[in-house]
Amino acid sequence: MSWPSVVGGGGVPVVPGASGVGAQDRMLDRERRASVVSALGADGELLLPAKHYLQEDQAPAIAGAVKRIAALA
Repeated sequence: MSWPSVVGGGGVPVVPGASGVGAQDRMLDRERRASVVSALGADGELLLPAKHYLQEDQAPAIAGAVKRIAALA
């Protein structure tokens, strides 16, 4: 079961989105990032200049990415 099928079937609108990941995150190689994007049904990935803890390393970059995605909805 994919995330869009769960939220889409429950009356929650599915909006354009992307998986935000840190470009220097050693735990998420290209293959794992692709799996996350696929599992979420996301439109792609946003590589941010951070390691694993995006919210601590790059809060302004995350805010900018969310703003860009929200503008697509």
